[in-house]
Amino acid sequence: MARQGSVAPAYSSEPGCRLVNAVVHSCLETIAVGRRELFRTWLLAGLLAASGCATPAPVPPGPAAAMLGVINGTDYTWRVTLTPVAGGASRSEELPARARCSVEVVGGDYAIEQDVVPANPALARRFACRLEAGQTYHWRLATLLSDDAGSQP
Repeated sequence: MARQGSVAPAYSSEPGCRLVNAVVHSCLETIAVGRRELFRTWLLAGLLAASGCATPAPVPPGPAAAMLGVINGTDYTWRVTLTPVAGGASRSEELPARARCSVEVVGGDYAIEQDVVPANPALARRFACRLEAGQTYHWRLATLLSDDAGSQP
């Protein structure tokens, strides 16, 4: 038995303390299991938080399409047709007098045809060019008799 003024040890061999020993032992096991579970929970939370920081950065998208800005500096209506040399659908834009437009195309080689509307073979022009993805191009339509005073650069 414990002396007066002192605390009984957690594990005592005295017959009256067996129940107390069993309860104390059960509580200690519960605390130990609780600590292990708490440790596992914090470890898992830490690993999840760290894995969120360790994920690879998103891959930026590939280069943007080529942009072609066409400016009609004449008093004529023009039709501009872009045809991919590698094959594919042509893209045709009609620009009224003194108008502007932007055309977005996949980078690559193109056959370009420009002609006034209605068609005039003397003013038609055909050529090839390469439009690089991610680049912006500006193209001014003009004739020798064009008056630039009416168009904005």
